[in-house]
Amino acid sequence: SCAFMFAFRKDLKKINLSNFSTEGVVTTKGMFAFCGNLEELDTSLLNTESVVDYTDMFRGCKALTQLDLCRFSLQSAKRTRGMFLGSKRNSNNKAIRYTGCVRRL
Repeated sequence: SCAFMFAFRKDLKKINLSNFSTEGVVTTKGMFAFCGNLEELDTSLLNTESVVDYTDMFRGCKALTQLDLCRFSLQSAKRTRGMFLGSKRNSNNKAIRYTGCVRRL
């Protein structure tokens, strides 16, 4: 489980996930929730094939301006409620730019 792993870390502006393994993880619930100052997050290396619960994963990430979800696998997803709640507009009131293969939510 990666539930709430980085949640509520207001001191984080960037997270390096290059040596981070998510193979076999079934929940990313609140993984980055309320990381209000998080500006950069490269999710391209996250293995999300087994993830069932994405609830609140990016909730409250107001400083993110773009997010590449091209490699996200939502095939196993059963819960996505609040995945981007409070994150669609950053502190400058600009919409987050979602790039990649997943449609804007």
